[in-house]
Amino acid sequence: MKTTKILKPCSCIIIYLFLSTLMNIYIKSLINTTNFFLLNIVNLIAPLVICIILILLNKNELKNKFKDYKINFKKYLKIMIKYYLIGVLLMILSNNIISLILKSTAINESLNREIITKLPIYATISILFLGPISEELTFRASFKKLFTNEFLFSIVTAVIFGLIHVLFNGDLLFAVPYAALGFFFAKAYYQTNNILVSITMHSFHNLLCLLLIFIGGLM
Repeated sequence: MKTTKILKPCSCIIIYLFLSTLMNIYIKSLINTTNFFLLNIVNLIAPLVICIILILLNKNELKNKFKDYKINFKKYLKIMIKYYLIGVLLMILSNNIISLILKSTAINESLNREIITKLPIYATISILFLGPISEELTFRASFKKLFTNEFLFSIVTAVIFGLIHVLFNGDLLFAVPYAALGFFFAKAYYQTNNILVSITMHSFHNLLCLLLIFIGGLM
């Protein structure tokens, strides 16, 4: 029973990390173009395929949770607002403290800004939809059955969520801000038992970040 429970989170993480890396390398090796539109579409293939696979793995749960989400939306909205505000404040605070200590910004943040500037179509679809769905299904939903304690579930999934955003950049200290926000995504999910709650919070946060980057670029 325990092995079966561990199998799902392990499978989701392998799909998310291993498959995404392989597909990106393979796709980029096939395409060598300066065509702006084609570059955006090609870069969307890997995250789109991964997102579809993860949705198919969780299709029964997602179908049931969608009904629950519609019925209880007003109640869930209060939880989402409360935990998002706490999470984002802690994220901003910890990010500023770390930036002051290191006298630099997160590499991941700089990379995201560059991607949004160079590949806006890919970035918008990936950041607003594909990323939140894939990440919440991988780092939250797949781990839910492993934990009976809310705090333990929230802290473990938050740490994994934080590390995955900085691991390949060697920017480990900046995992803290991501983990801070991820902790409250996890709490909201655990208390509502509906993964669409944390997906909504995640997507909303990414939308705000995207708007800030676009507005900053225009000013």
